[in-house]
Amino acid sequence: MAAPEPPSESLITLRTEPRSGAALGDRVVRMEAATVRRGPVTLLDGVDWTVEPDDRWVVLGPNGAGKTTLLRLAAAELHPTRGTVDVLGERLGRVNLVELRTRIGLSSASLGLRVPTDEIVRDVVVSAGYGVLGRWRERYDAADTDRADELLAALGLRGFATRAYGTRGR
Repeated sequence: MAAPEPPSESLITLRTEPRSGAALGDRVVRMEAATVRRGPVTLLDGVDWTVEPDDRWVVLGPNGAGKTTLLRLAAAELHPTRGTVDVLGERLGRVNLVELRTRIGLSSASLGLRVPTDEIVRDVVVSAGYGVLGRWRERYDAADTDRADELLAALGLRGFATRAYGTRGR
């Protein structure tokens, strides 16, 4: 795999060459000329990026460089204005996003800001298994809550299970 090229005039430039013989379904993310615009503002411009199953990436850049936009594309939370994005072998715009998101794990500092502060910690863990932030009005099986309790216990957080998410630091 080739290393990313040095920065050009655009804030984020990612170029990689896929492994020889790698099929689209083998790739975690494949972006080709992915562009995201909001009104007159271009957030990402013509990004080509391939992430293979064994790759580890760090995305660095100044505020406003497009890091979050790039990751939102990779997490199937956002569609490109132009270009194509394939995630786990599925083309955005041609796939059921609800099903696809259950196969994606994403964590960021800003993600926690989108969880309702009165949501119970156990429910945040349960809903994460379905690619959803918070329980809202959904119903889950006892197997889901049991699994969430197991995960919280494994992390030494069993005592936080019934606390409101917004009080986690208190």
